[in-house]
Amino acid sequence: ASVGDSCGLAATIIFSLAIDKYKKYKPFFLVLIMISIVTLIIVTVLLEVIENSGFYLNLIGITLSLISSSPLTTIGSDYSCEITYPVGELIS
Repeated sequence: ASVGDSCGLAATIIFSLAIDKYKKYKPFFLVLIMISIVTLIIVTVLLEVIENSGFYLNLIGITLSLISSSPLTTIGSDYSCEITYPVGELIS
């Protein structure tokens, strides 16, 4: 596994624990989407505009992108189960 994948997995665990504690799905989801958009723009600029930006700078950008985008699937599935509460988890 790469560094970005490991950091994305750690971020998923941290955000999942925070959401379980505070039960604020939508604010966490919106913040992660905004951070994800910003980091993807940064990665695109680093890869396209600054061609000689260096390996480590690109690695940091991609890692930040994975940290912000990996928890989105977990939060999205948890949030869909919460908003369809009377229906069981397997059906929703």
